[in-house]
Amino acid sequence: MLSSVFSKAVLDRSRAAGIAVGMVALYGAIAIFAYNGFGDSMTQLFENMPDALRAVYGTSDGTPIGMAIGAIYAIIAPAVILVFTIGGGTYAAVGEESNGTLDLLLSNPLSRGGVALWKWLVAVIGAVVIAIATWVS
Repeated sequence: MLSSVFSKAVLDRSRAAGIAVGMVALYGAIAIFAYNGFGDSMTQLFENMPDALRAVYGTSDGTPIGMAIGAIYAIIAPAVILVFTIGGGTYAAVGEESNGTLDLLLSNPLSRGGVALWKWLVAVIGAVVIAIATWVS
């Protein structure tokens, strides 16, 4: 039996955080392998891109590995973090109700704002953990 709302929320969201970290790491490995396989044609493609599209990638070195890393940090990782935090917010509101535990949770001597605060804190900590894991990988 878990003793706090925070520990229960961490347990509930840890699986989603693990999946998010795994997705970013897997995409990174695949992107680096694929972009590196294109070789010089990827460099030429990068040189012919408009400046605005180059800015989306977040890198200007023009190497295939640099483009893969730019795609990971500028496009994929922020999208995964957004999906995780939006999913966490949705789960905080709807997940307890769909599990049939919302009545039990709110019948405890906790304020509703306190429950929402703990769930929000878990979403923020999860997003930070995913960002750090992305940086490490």
